[in-house]
Amino acid sequence: MKPLARPIRLIVADVDGCVTRGGRQPFDLAMMQRIAERNRASRTDPGVPAMTFCTGRPLPYVQALQQACACHHPAIAEFGAVLWDPVHQHHSIHPAYSEEDRRRYQAMLAEAEQQFIANGDGQVLIEAGKVCQLTLYPKPPLTVPELARRAESFSARWSEHFATDQTTAVVNYMPHAVNKGTALDWLSRLTGIDLDEMVGLGDSESDWHFMRLCARSAAPSNAVPALRARVDWRLQHAAVDCIEELYERIRAESPAA
Repeated sequence: MKPLARPIRLIVADVDGCVTRGGRQPFDLAMMQRIAERNRASRTDPGVPAMTFCTGRPLPYVQALQQACACHHPAIAEFGAVLWDPVHQHHSIHPAYSEEDRRRYQAMLAEAEQQFIANGDGQVLIEAGKVCQLTLYPKPPLTVPELARRAESFSARWSEHFATDQTTAVVNYMPHAVNKGTALDWLSRLTGIDLDEMVGLGDSESDWHFMRLCARSAAPSNAVPALRARVDWRLQHAAVDCIEELYERIRAESPAA
């Protein structure tokens, strides 16, 4: 691995499985406070990288999380389709996400509501608040693999326009036009922070789209094995606890250290 060519200015982190232990677990408020302190320090101290988020979560969730963590750089929501600017309080839809994509999403959402909610048995949930991307949750005791099997015919019908991504918690349907990688390029252009000044943190296969573009990629111990095999930094700690370890790795390898 080549040494870092430039100091790291921005950590771009997936949320579930990295910054949190998952949607059904409470936030670690002490850790979020430490992120907020570093984000405030990063405004005046070039040796402290800021943190923002790159997640499949909907815009309202990302808005609240950024406010809690004192973020001042834009964040990526809905797997790259939506960007939130916390300074100007403004959200944007990725330029590659077309009006036709919007119409297809509305049709897919209507079909999902009919198949899994109206005609379902109450075991499949749809994440609310999204405008570009569909997420299905299993209601325990239904598992994610069982949900994926139940949704096979639905997934096949929409596969031409939406990629299916199965995580440890949900099944996602993401438009082919955008992903976390195209969104990171978008974020870089808007902020003026080069990709080689960023570190990417993720735990799922879909995170590799953006992580591979960064100067360094990192994964917590709970990341899927295929992702951990690819990254530069295989962190020893799991979600939440890995954040402090990540800052330590950046300090240790920064050319400014």
